[in-house]
Amino acid sequence: MEHNTNTLTIDLGSSDTPSMSRNEYLTILSKWLYLEDTQAIDIIMATAISISLPGDPVWLFLIGPAGSSKTELLRSLKGEHIHSISSLTPQTFISGLKGIQNADLLPKLDGKLLIIKDFTSILSKKGEDQAAIFADLREAYDGYLEKSYGSGVGTKGFQSKFGIIAAVTDAIDKYHIVHSQLGERFLKCRLRTNPKAAIDRASDLAGQEEEMRRELSTATKSVFNCYSNQAKELVLVEVEETIQERIKALADVTAKLRSEVPRDRLHKVLYHPQAEVGTRINKQLLKLGQSLAIFYENASVGEDEYGALLRIAKDSIPRQRTQLVEGLYNAEPMNTKEAGDIANIPTDTAKELLEDLWMLELVDRSGDHVFEWQLAEETSALLLESGLGTQNTLGKHEN
Repeated sequence: MEHNTNTLTIDLGSSDTPSMSRNEYLTILSKWLYLEDTQAIDIIMATAISISLPGDPVWLFLIGPAGSSKTELLRSLKGEHIHSISSLTPQTFISGLKGIQNADLLPKLDGKLLIIKDFTSILSKKGEDQAAIFADLREAYDGYLEKSYGSGVGTKGFQSKFGIIAAVTDAIDKYHIVHSQLGERFLKCRLRTNPKAAIDRASDLAGQEEEMRRELSTATKSVFNCYSNQAKELVLVEVEETIQERIKALADVTAKLRSEVPRDRLHKVLYHPQAEVGTRINKQLLKLGQSLAIFYENASVGEDEYGALLRIAKDSIPRQRTQLVEGLYNAEPMNTKEAGDIANIPTDTAKELLEDLWMLELVDRSGDHVFEWQLAEETSALLLESGLGTQNTLGKHEN
């Protein structure tokens, strides 16, 4: 990767923990893991570094199949400012226990990064527990969570702001409740994997797991300390003006394209949807871009960082929607079957997805009985301005 010519000076010896550069870190990772997707590593580290910058937190779903490198990558994230848990319950953040000191996790998370190793298990919890967890997450994102208990415990509330990286499989894509209740708070990064190469590497290193985890943990702690300390010392990471305008367009179109259309179990629309406004994702992308610049040792957010933000935006949009939008981009109006064929989606599925995009005012519809579809002018303009519609960017979803 070619960085811009304006660089930061990183002091690799400024803390008690031995520090290392990004390139040194990637070298150690590649010794133990099959690394095809180094950009995902950058995004993970930038999310971790972002807890040292002011402003609203960055929350990230790290999506990958079971057995992929996401488990080892997150296992290696340890340190004073990182807290790892296996999953969440309705009592995780604030306990209802009486008379037990330090039973509440939330105040301990302030200014830290929370690693959730298995968010997939939350998706299978019974509805009441799942709803309570999602409600806690929504309130916690805004910096304050309060809960009331009986049995003499009363009301307990804490102010706390923290980052999250939550590991999950692509099963999350079929759980619409996650998108409707948490979608605005989480960005997504889908790991690009090569199963055969990953299996070959794991087979070659069988029996060395303890050594691998020690070395990965030491390296990750060193690189995290180095760049998070740098983030705390910086007054400001500049964002190039042209990049800032593109981030605004990217946030706008991504927010609209990931907006939920409420349907019942028979797939009937419950009410007319309102598209998400991109203010929250704009702030998240700006903060993540600044963290990436620190990790890349760039003095400002430029093309290097924006490429990763494009990746995040693409990964945060439902896959089948991006396939349809890619087929419609710069194309003449087409009927439902044609749009579905180009996107490699069954016609019935394409019909529902196109209706959703139409209700969100992202596509135009013409005709009486046989509808034809075309991207709305504003959608095309945002895709062009953000760069999300160029060079087949939308169509590059990979596992």
